[in-house]
Amino acid sequence: MSRRVKNRRVRQLLTLLIAGLFLCGCNKNPSPDDEITTLDYALVGTVEELVAFFEDGPQKAQLTNNIDIKKEMLSLKSERGAVYIDGRNYTIKGAGSALIRLYEGGELHLSNITLDAQQIAIGLLADAKLGGENCTIKSQNAAIYAAKTLTIAKSSALSLYSSGGMGITCAGLILEQNASLSIEAQTVGVDADKEDITLNSNSSLVTTAKGDNIIHTNGTLTLGEGSILRSINSGDHNAALVGSLAAQPSATLELTGGLNGIGLFVVEQYEDVTVLGFCLPDVRISNGDGSVTFLEEE
Repeated sequence: MSRRVKNRRVRQLLTLLIAGLFLCGCNKNPSPDDEITTLDYALVGTVEELVAFFEDGPQKAQLTNNIDIKKEMLSLKSERGAVYIDGRNYTIKGAGSALIRLYEGGELHLSNITLDAQQIAIGLLADAKLGGENCTIKSQNAAIYAAKTLTIAKSSALSLYSSGGMGITCAGLILEQNASLSIEAQTVGVDADKEDITLNSNSSLVTTAKGDNIIHTNGTLTLGEGSILRSINSGDHNAALVGSLAAQPSATLELTGGLNGIGLFVVEQYEDVTVLGFCLPDVRISNGDGSVTFLEEE
């Protein structure tokens, strides 16, 4: 056999071998351990894409544009699990009765984003959770309206602005560990009319408004270790009205009442509580033999 024929046969065998390996690779069934190369988040730049993401998208999304949903309402149900949106410094705005609506158990995390609503920015139909960072929520009505308890997720940082109403109206409010919530509102910062306001360890709530009671709960205001609550009434009335107060000694409470108001009004207090901070002009306890003492930080 000539050398030329041998070389040709070798080339043919190599070609067949490579083709066989390629076909085997193409027919291989993927295993759960195989590396996933597809994107695990949605890129959202239109109203239609945003509505579809809230209804049945992946767990994460990135905005690629400012989006005006006009009178559309975005709805998030508990079956979606925790949903995360990175706004990449874009804005979602709308003119409907609510910009976003969360159902029972819904959980939404918003980062690097602005929500701009003509009416309610976020409405919670039941217990639900919000989180995120570098998130600004603007409204001409209530920034957040919650029919039941609103929980702010741990290590979150949210800023709320209401030009014509309340920052948050809810049944109850919970700030998880290290959560930060800043509120500037026209009337009331937080109104929790049925349950408690609870700040867990190292969380903070800072609010300014000029309505009747800037912080209000018919339940107990509870301040965990290292937590901070600051409330300023820039109008005529009280900085805070609470059913009762419970606090760790390391908590800080700084209250400034309005021209004709007081710093803190407590409906019933049966325990002696000591906190860091101040209360201007004073504290008033309606019922009970407990006390509230403010200590200046060293």
